[in-house]
Amino acid sequence: MTSLADLPLPTDWPRRKLITLSAIAHVLLIGIAVRHLFIDGHRYGEFFYSTLNLLEALGLIAFTLTAGIAFGRTVQQASSLEIGFLWRGGALLTLLALLAPPFLSSDVFDYVARGYVAVLGHNPYTTSAQSLTADPVMADFAAKGHAEWTGHLMPYGPITAALQWLVALFGSPWLAIFAWKLLCALCHLATSGLLLQTMRVIGSERDARRTFVLWLWNPWILLECCGSAHNEAFVVLGIAAMGLALAKSRFFATALAYGAMILVKHGSAPLSLLLFITACWQKQRMSFLLGAALAIAVTLGCYSMLWSGPKGLDWITTQQHVAQGSLPSLLGEMFGDFAKYGALLIGLVALTLVCLAGVQRCKDATSFGRFGALSMSIFVLLLMPNFAPWYQFWWLPLFVLTQLPLLSRVLELLAWTGPLSYLVFAGTHDLGALHQAWALLLAGIWPTLLLMLDWRNLTGIHHKSPGATAAVQAPNQH
Repeated sequence: MTSLADLPLPTDWPRRKLITLSAIAHVLLIGIAVRHLFIDGHRYGEFFYSTLNLLEALGLIAFTLTAGIAFGRTVQQASSLEIGFLWRGGALLTLLALLAPPFLSSDVFDYVARGYVAVLGHNPYTTSAQSLTADPVMADFAAKGHAEWTGHLMPYGPITAALQWLVALFGSPWLAIFAWKLLCALCHLATSGLLLQTMRVIGSERDARRTFVLWLWNPWILLECCGSAHNEAFVVLGIAAMGLALAKSRFFATALAYGAMILVKHGSAPLSLLLFITACWQKQRMSFLLGAALAIAVTLGCYSMLWSGPKGLDWITTQQHVAQGSLPSLLGEMFGDFAKYGALLIGLVALTLVCLAGVQRCKDATSFGRFGALSMSIFVLLLMPNFAPWYQFWWLPLFVLTQLPLLSRVLELLAWTGPLSYLVFAGTHDLGALHQAWALLLAGIWPTLLLMLDWRNLTGIHHKSPGATAAVQAPNQH
């Protein structure tokens, strides 16, 4: 039976207007991407080139405003919209984001180049793409125009390596890139479905639809997952699967999903302790350990095949030499090593305190989501040597477990600030310190500050009485 709250209001926008405005924004982004990659303007003079860059920046602002307004209205009306419409509209926006050539990050070009290293029969963890450019096809992959890290070894997990090898089998850089983008788009759709099911387990159908729209229609998430095609698309799929299993108290599946996520990219490793503590409180330690043992066995197999030879672990150790755009690294550049190591120390102390509190309070899916979100946001902002806006994906899917309006608000705000974090780059085509500081300000600092300011709700420290504790955990009884 439909409740009064689910009925359309007279001020609601019609469905056609919602999807049309969203689609116009993403079509505009396709045009911006084509200009960025293929229409240089330098040959017509510096003034013309600068004018094109300015127009690109204005276009990015127009995309953000148009997509953000449509997204905000869809979130408001989500409970009165049919789930079929939400799926179809989200699928259309995913397709449009997929069609945009990747232009705000060069990562996908490096993905397919490393994939072709494996196609040629080499180990991408010990052999760089740059070292194989004598092969003409490899030279095409490594220099098609935009790969920036061809001298670096594979920095990701073996699942990523296998998928990169798979798309590189096409033998063409652009075919491989769009095959990779297709995989990321499918991950985006699957993640949205998992988040929908998770909220149906721990919340109401009304909350589930709003959650669904918050992820599936979010212009910033579409930009990062399907536009730039970061391998975080596979990370968030693992986090979403882990969250659904956790909501259902299936800790064997929880451990497997988490292990798969780490084998894609190991950025969310700090969650491991909190997961284990939650399993212990739920008296599911053995189920969790069995799933973890299977994931560890796969990791050991990968070690034997990929990492046990000479310099087999260089792909991990060399990452410490890449420090770009993080809050500690920027503070170090501006004020010296004292500021850099001071920020790292603050982050380490804060993360330690959150984990210690989590040992006592991570008793269910909701408390794990809250401690996990807080700990990972601190880790991303203060303890990573690098920062990029999409690193927030290492914890953002946990919002579905927390049942806190704050986390939903963060996702809504990132729909606006996330795309605008690239504004300096779009206007200058320069990935310098100004861009890094701007990206950190718009997509890094404020989400973590909001979470840290709300630490009492996230950690439950202020809930003293049994009644208050029961009130916090009551939603898990749905």
